[in-house]
Amino acid sequence: MTSTNQNTMVQPGKGLQIVAIILLVIGIIGLYPLMSEGGRAFNQGSALPWGLPVVTYAFLALGSFAVAIVNMLGVLTKQPGLCRLVRRNLMLSLGLSIGAVVALALELGHPLRSIWAIPLNMQIRSPLLWMGVFWSLYIISMLVALVWLRNSDNRLENRQGLALLILVTALGGLFTQGLVYGMMAMRPVWFGSATPLYFLIAALPLGLALMSLFTQISYGFRRDAMSPDVQALIGDLLPKYLLVAMAVYTLTWIARITTGLWTVQDGHHVVFEHMLGSGLFWFEAIVGIVLPLALLLFVRKPSVGISIVTGVAIIIGLFIARYEFVIGGQLVPLFKGSWEWGLIEYAPSMTEWMVTLTGAALAIVIYAFGERLLYGKPIHYQANQQAQKEAS
Repeated sequence: MTSTNQNTMVQPGKGLQIVAIILLVIGIIGLYPLMSEGGRAFNQGSALPWGLPVVTYAFLALGSFAVAIVNMLGVLTKQPGLCRLVRRNLMLSLGLSIGAVVALALELGHPLRSIWAIPLNMQIRSPLLWMGVFWSLYIISMLVALVWLRNSDNRLENRQGLALLILVTALGGLFTQGLVYGMMAMRPVWFGSATPLYFLIAALPLGLALMSLFTQISYGFRRDAMSPDVQALIGDLLPKYLLVAMAVYTLTWIARITTGLWTVQDGHHVVFEHMLGSGLFWFEAIVGIVLPLALLLFVRKPSVGISIVTGVAIIIGLFIARYEFVIGGQLVPLFKGSWEWGLIEYAPSMTEWMVTLTGAALAIVIYAFGERLLYGKPIHYQANQQAQKEAS
């Protein structure tokens, strides 16, 4: 029997850094048409002004708020696993927020103008102004927390006021983002007081899936590298939370579709009929909803592989849902109604896909390098001696 009673070393996020940098370089190179042609590099236009870059921004922002909300709830309730992962998850939230801002900036064309134009216009009745206020406070509060947590002896559960501030600003940013869509009476698919609540319900499974996926990537897909409380969170508690969150989201998803098909409001049901006729919708339904629900329901102790498949499937499904929401809400010609022949046709250009790749890759780069900034040296862990003895 070979003795294995020794410390093993893991370099968290090393491979993730390399992959993310490569993807970011590809994305930046792919943005050349945007720099040379401007908005003509996009397939969106006056008929459909918000395309894939806005979908990317909305999805990354949703993910950022979602991870922060779930983690801060864990900190405020002093859940051991979430408290231990708070630095990683805050860095993930920060990376997703910056990726969202970059995607939006590339879509706007004059991003610096919005920084001063929106605050100085002081349109206090517009949710855009308040979304900017909440989002700014959210990023600042996360930066304060990350600087304070740079000292490994500090614990965010001992600064519950700061954790509460992050939670409140994340919820504020999420709800005002929902209000941006929900207050548009001219867009029947978006309009309604339930839209911000729909954003929250979609955020919970997304936040849990992102936390599960990136935590396991950071630990090299090895649960024996995790502390016992993190192992309990990732292997037992998180799948249960995900099952509940996905069940609630699925019921809301079904209710939204059936209501959309039933309503006689002009410009509403035709969009959902069009959606149900697309292969993208059924891919979302099968891969993004049925598959993860089946895995979460029937696999009691999911392995690392099962957890990765479940998390990736949920993330893909929710990205498609965000695409259908943003693009579907614009398919009916504005102020003309569905009586006009045909819906607006749209397919993202390659440059728009490069905006998505750039925003997502930048978020991962910030997260991966943030780990090294926060943790400094590789993580040392003591392997499970009993398991190793049984294996040998």
